[in-house]
Amino acid sequence: MIIACSEKELIGMAGIIRGHWPKTRHFGTVWGVYVEPGWRGYKIAEAMVNAISEWATAHEMTVIYLGVTVSAKAAIRCYARCGFTEYGIEPKAIYYHGNYFDQALMVKLL
Repeated sequence: MIIACSEKELIGMAGIIRGHWPKTRHFGTVWGVYVEPGWRGYKIAEAMVNAISEWATAHEMTVIYLGVTVSAKAAIRCYARCGFTEYGIEPKAIYYHGNYFDQALMVKLL
C-alpha cells in the first residue's frame, strides 16, 4: 500500500496485491488508486503508481495488471504515462447503484 499525505492529511492511496501461488508470484494487480478531488491534477496518482512499479520490480515481479472504468479517461491517461497499455475490455465488470460499468484492462511489463 502506498499513501500520499500533505502534512497530516491523507490525500491519496494505491495498492498492489501479488499473485498468491508459486506460479503466479511473478505478477501483481494494482487496486484502490484514489486521490482526493482537490489534489487531482498534480500527478499524485502517477507518483504512487510509479512507486508501486518500483516496489514490484524490487520484489522480482515481471508483470503488473489493473482494471479501470472505461469512462475514467484521466486515469487511463495516467496509467499510460506510467507505462501501462490496454489489452482488452471486461464488459459489466462493475455493478454500482443499479448500473454496470465496463473496465479497460491494462498491463505493464517490468
